[in-house]
Amino acid sequence: MNNWDSIQSAYWSLRPNKTSDLFLKDSAKVNVDVSVDVNPPVALNMRARSDIYEIRRRAVLDHKELADDNYRPSEAVFGKIQDGTAWWGLQGLYYYGTGDKSNEGLSGESRFIANPFLLIGLGEPRAYRNLAVLDRENPVYPVPTKISWQSQYATVKITYNVSDHFKYLLANSYPNAEEKKLELVTYNARDFGFNYLWVDPTASMAVESLNKTGRAVALQQKVEWGHSCANSGGCNARAPYQLELMLQVQGVPARAFIKLWKEMPQNPEQSVPDAVVILDMI
Repeated sequence: MNNWDSIQSAYWSLRPNKTSDLFLKDSAKVNVDVSVDVNPPVALNMRARSDIYEIRRRAVLDHKELADDNYRPSEAVFGKIQDGTAWWGLQGLYYYGTGDKSNEGLSGESRFIANPFLLIGLGEPRAYRNLAVLDRENPVYPVPTKISWQSQYATVKITYNVSDHFKYLLANSYPNAEEKKLELVTYNARDFGFNYLWVDPTASMAVESLNKTGRAVALQQKVEWGHSCANSGGCNARAPYQLELMLQVQGVPARAFIKLWKEMPQNPEQSVPDAVVILDMI
């Protein structure tokens, strides 16, 4: 496993670079690790878009050493959220599937909306309909357990518990559970001005990116109203689906070493990134 020192020596020739609203590299306000609390999921059904913006704004203001306190959510990412409508719920995603119960439970996207400093997250690649016993007490989704920033190196280290998620899917015979595929959730990074992503295979471990283009992935994810939940009134959800953002997890522990850029890099293997996200999966 790479430690902070090896990351620094391998990837950074430091130079002034403030990325969007974040204080990174020579613009860093602190030179120590900053631990960011993981906020739990919340219910978003029928709430106004302004409420969503306020959730994010307050979370950013909790860490003024990491981001400008004039932060405003990106309209390109969040501007198509519809007021007063449903959201995919976690029980909908893992038990009821599409239909009028798709919004049951705490809202799936709130895992990322309420955690703006979770630059890259992990989510399920599909919704499920399953008649297994629903675990209402324990999270069945991939759970972030730790977020740590080193602003001077523009590096974010995130730890995820994926083992319990995979065990739950297998134990309850979920379709394709043995595939162990996860989706990179990228709209938090896009909200802060990062538009391109590359999973570095040489610094990653026990994961395979399904991006086979040889180019950095242009990030398109946003949160918008649509009909993916197939209920009577539509719902807010992340979109679009991008195959290039899928990870095949080959075993645990695993690591995805992810480079981010504002502009398209000519060579993602060699170009110095604007930021790095390290996803450790346990």
